[in-house]
Formats: sequence, structure tokens, C-alpha cells
Amino acid sequence: VQGVVICQTERSKKGIETLDKFNVPYIVLDTYPIDYIGPYVANDVVAAGSLSAKHLLEVGCKKPVLIMPFLSEDNNSFSSFVCIREGFSSVLAARGVKFSSSNIFNAGLTIKAGFEILPKILRTQPDIDGILCGNDLCALGVIDAIYKIGLKVGQGIAVMGIDDLPVSGLERISLTSIQQPYK
Repeated sequence: VQGVVICQTERSKKGIETLDKFNVPYIVLDTYPIDYIGPYVANDVVAAGSLSAKHLLEVGCKKPVLIMPFLSEDNNSFSSFVCIREGFSSVLAARGVKFSSSNIFNAGLTIKAGFEILPKILRTQPDIDGILCGNDLCALGVIDAIYKIGLKVGQGIAVMGIDDLPVSGLERISLTSIQQPYK
């Protein structure tokens, strides 16, 4: 083997440690451990978080929340989600918008997860006006839940995703999404 492109789950560093042990050259693709300092190719997800926060502020949001999978102080999950949170919260802080761990909600990356988390968010923070979801599927679930309770997206509450899936651009959906170019 001349080298390896590794796309790992970050739950364990065993893959990288094994490659290091046998001196196999590698490049990490897409996601990497928080403390990783080797070569990698990944999207600039800090920028994705920053762009999302800027957009929500530009459309008038004053109380945005973040929906990410399993983010907490004790469990940083995937580096990409930590970086999105970093970019998002730093822009809000720089603009004087109150944002803390109480504005971060844990949900999966599915339509069902987005649908199920919205009522929980509204019970604790009924005055939110902007939501960034960890991906478009979660955002689509949030949109569905918003319409189910009689609200309208874009009228009092903005929703964003990250992925820019083709379905997100359909006129009836029209989800604002940060594109991650994988081509």
C-alpha cells in the first residue's frame, strides 16, 4: 500500500494510530478528531456556521438556535459539528446576540429528528426566530413541524440547513442551505 485516504467515524483514533504504527502514509477525508494535526481534506465548516449566523442576522433574527447532533460540553461529537457551532456562536457573540448552550439542541440528522425536536425547542424558547440545523434533512423535518403547528417559515421564523440537497431547492420547500461542494 502506497497510502490511504481515511474517512473515519471519530469515535476512536485506532485507525490513525494503526496507520502511524506501521508508517503508512494517509490523508484524512471529511472529518477528523478535534486534536488531529496531520494532513486532511475537508469543507470549511467553521465558515458554514459563520455564514449561517450572518444570514440569519441579516434577515432580522434576534434569537436564533442551533440544532446539532449530540453536542454538549461533555461530548463534542464530530469535529465538523463542533466547528459549525464555533463559527455560528462566534459571529453571534461578535454582533452582541446572546447565545449559550441553552440555545443548542441535540437532535439527529433525519427528517424525523427535526420534526420531533421543534416542539421541545418551542416549549423552552417560544420566542425563537431562527434555526440552523446540522443538515438539510433535519431542517426539512423542522419545516414540516413548523407548518403542522400553523406557523410559516420565513414569516416569524427562519430555517437553514447545511448540505444544499437538490430537494431543498424545490419551490414549495425553498430551504436556505449552505452548500458543501464535494465534487
